[in-house]
Amino acid sequence: MGRGKASCVLLNFVMETTWELTDTTLVIRCPYCVVGNESRPMTAYKDGRFICRDCAHTVRPGVPEYKCTCRPCLRVATQIYPLLSNFSSKFR
Repeated sequence: MGRGKASCVLLNFVMETTWELTDTTLVIRCPYCVVGNESRPMTAYKDGRFICRDCAHTVRPGVPEYKCTCRPCLRVATQIYPLLSNFSSKFR
């Protein structure tokens, strides 16, 4: 190459990143109702509740003090509370 004007070839690559906003769906499943091999998805309501259509089990994500009063939860509570009271009385 001689002395003269050097020619540069500039390749302009434009990288485009496409961002798509998608809704993330929170799926909460009922611990008492099973369909096939997995638990039944619960129905979401605008007030933040999730309710099982079969047993009426209710969950409020983000509200730890919420206690469900569906039949399966009450059944479990009546089975556990006597055990807890017996357990705690042994250590008094």
